[in-house]
Amino acid sequence: MAVKAECSEGIVTTDAIERLGARLVYDAIGEGTATVIVPGGPGFGSTYLRHALPRTAFGDRRLIFVDQRGSGRSSGLERPELLTMATFVDDLEAVRTEIGEDRIDLVGHSFGGLQSLFYALRHPTRIGRLILVESDPPTLQEWSRFRNVLATRSTEDVDRRLRSIESRDGWRTDPLCLETYFRAYLQPYFGRPECASRLVFGFAADSMDKMTIAARSLRADLGEWDITTALRSLTTPTLIVYGEKSVFPKSAVLSMHAALPGAQFEVIEDVGHFPFLEDPGTFTRIVQAFLAP
Repeated sequence: MAVKAECSEGIVTTDAIERLGARLVYDAIGEGTATVIVPGGPGFGSTYLRHALPRTAFGDRRLIFVDQRGSGRSSGLERPELLTMATFVDDLEAVRTEIGEDRIDLVGHSFGGLQSLFYALRHPTRIGRLILVESDPPTLQEWSRFRNVLATRSTEDVDRRLRSIESRDGWRTDPLCLETYFRAYLQPYFGRPECASRLVFGFAADSMDKMTIAARSLRADLGEWDITTALRSLTTPTLIVYGEKSVFPKSAVLSMHAALPGAQFEVIEDVGHFPFLEDPGTFTRIVQAFLAP
């Protein structure tokens, strides 16, 4: 049963579908063309995007924020064998069917960008436009290079804050501790680190388990992925947005551009992995121009 609530973003309708033993939760805001928002992680859920994405970037569109299987408010952790990219793609298609749209626009952030690409390859006729924001690159080799970038951004202050939280009993199941922990943990992902304090995840007691198990299962399922060749056949109008201070090195960013040579490619100065939160004005102008009739 759908539940409606009023918040700063307007009227939010929360609904869910049942599929393969899991309850898949999504939020809907607004009316108009359906634009489905696919979060990163995997495991985080979509609450951080609902709070951080500038609503004005999408005009009068109907935004659908999806919590993937075993992520956010959705269940599904009980069957980790179903935490696969194929199931995630099928779940997304089930949401499209449930909301009654023949075609949707997709916005994918981080891992959600990679999931959106897999969906586009499986269901190319079901997508109108595709927006990839700091998306995971099209190959495991390029994706894994983010660790080298993060190693250069580590600071004693962040490490100290993380150690302090980790020393507390029960911190892994304490929603407030988790919010504080991940704002600190993700600070090196930002080009403007002070913006990390504005992240809102809406964590619950089981969130750490979800993030851990979902990420482990999905990465194992993907193996040494390389969808570069397959992506060259994609004709969906696509916008690719990265930050100048992306968590991915230049080679990884360029690999996405090379895989989708017909896409519009934008780099926003002085921002990192969360460009919509770090520079919402520039992000909004780019997205508005891309979505304009």
